[in-house]
Amino acid sequence: MKKKILITTTTLPRWQGDTEPRFVLDLARHLADEFDPTVLAPLYPGASAQEIDGSVTIKRYRYAPIRSLEILTNPGAIAGRVRDYPQLALLVPFLIWGLSRAVANELASAHYDCVHAHWLLPQGTVQSRLRRKGSSPPFILTSHGGDLGLLPNRLLEQAYRRVLRNAGAVTAVAPWIAHKLREINVELEAEEIPIIPMGANLETFSPAKQKENWRSRNNLKGTVVLFVGRLVEKKGVAHLIDAMATAEVRNTDATLAIIGDGPLKREFEAKVDRLNLRDRVKFLGPMGHDTLPEALASGDIFCVPSVLAKNGDIDGTPTVLFEAGASGLPLIGSDIAGIPTMVIPEKTGVLTIPGDTSSLAAAICLLVADKAMRLRLGSEAQMHAKNFSWRRIAEQFAQVINRVTCDRVPSL
Repeated sequence: MKKKILITTTTLPRWQGDTEPRFVLDLARHLADEFDPTVLAPLYPGASAQEIDGSVTIKRYRYAPIRSLEILTNPGAIAGRVRDYPQLALLVPFLIWGLSRAVANELASAHYDCVHAHWLLPQGTVQSRLRRKGSSPPFILTSHGGDLGLLPNRLLEQAYRRVLRNAGAVTAVAPWIAHKLREINVELEAEEIPIIPMGANLETFSPAKQKENWRSRNNLKGTVVLFVGRLVEKKGVAHLIDAMATAEVRNTDATLAIIGDGPLKREFEAKVDRLNLRDRVKFLGPMGHDTLPEALASGDIFCVPSVLAKNGDIDGTPTVLFEAGASGLPLIGSDIAGIPTMVIPEKTGVLTIPGDTSSLAAAICLLVADKAMRLRLGSEAQMHAKNFSWRRIAEQFAQVINRVTCDRVPSL
């Protein structure tokens, strides 16, 4: 029989076609070849409390006194929603309580060989407490980086240290995250933190998905630079818009297409108006995974201008980088977090200084002016993206799971 694993997360698509990040669900789907996964996530108004996705069971737990208030975790990350809507902070204790109850009930109802907790808070802290009480099987902790943006905070750091000590294994999606985790718990050795980013469905993303009329349908002309992501500070969109306003970029035929939504959208739209860029910068709104492959394959350049946000929030390793690479696009990315994992100078793209407008503008001008370079870098990016297929990523996580559960007999 397959080993049974419980995967806990606050990030999960709420329904079919949802634009919320799906990497936890995709990982669960690919682990299902070897394991029996159940994903546990918070409920959201309109989402099903339980559903079956192929070989993956999805369960969503209640946590607020009124179901209509269960809006803390979507859309976007918890920390970002609390920053944008401070009153939502009142729901945090309810979320921790709801998760604790849901995990305890699930572990009592079935024999699980392992728990995979995504993010230190709240999943890791809840699992650590249950493990100390002896009411949990071994657990794996995966840090995506956003949970580290809440530091420095002495109480939180102490809680994180307990999580790292109680975890059967710890993984990180980028090297800088592993470094931060070792700073929190100096007992961790470098080899004890495998660097395993989230993956990409390379069968879905391909240059073959290009549609000749995609540009005209979206009123895009010239050389199209694409951005895909949530419109929040850490994504660096403000700096990308500033780069589009420089004299150097204005002298090219570059057009920026911004795909995504978020709390800063109106601010960015006002900035585009103020800089007189309406003919050069287009907001296309969020796209689901059914339409995104066509968009990526139909662009010319992909840009990830991420920065360290004022509150310490930072990207991990954006999976859209792998998707853009698989689509054959040359890449521009900030030299920060896990972005250099995919953006390799002179091979797959151009690295820029985080938050530096002139650096971004120079990179855009370089690629816009040299189509041969774009094609070469795009081809190399497509090849390099194969290293991050979900099959390969799932194999790496399977090794960690089997190591943690090596002395446990699978459920019958």
